[in-house]
Amino acid sequence: MPVSDRPARKSAPNQLIKRLTATAPEVEELAAMLQTELVDDMRWMCAPIYHDAIIFFSAENQIVSILNICLLCSSLLTGAGQDIPLDLNAHPRLKDWLKKLGHPVEESAAG
Repeated sequence: MPVSDRPARKSAPNQLIKRLTATAPEVEELAAMLQTELVDDMRWMCAPIYHDAIIFFSAENQIVSILNICLLCSSLLTGAGQDIPLDLNAHPRLKDWLKKLGHPVEESAAG
């Protein structure tokens, strides 16, 4: 029995949208967003589905960390399973940041 009458979403294959250096202004902007004080936490209302991610590489091109993102809510999860709280007010900024990099954000996730 289907949970929803909406057609199943076909996930696009994983693809690199943009590679940034550690000193890029966009990286500083992301760091500032992730350090936003948590005031409004609405994550309890979402069963997150992590379709998007930011992958962090070392200078030797080795994966250092992964930040999984649910664009339907403000849920962030590291590859090691650590929950990263993101204030509800910072979440639209994260979506806009991803769009600015060229990442397609589905209308249902655009909020």
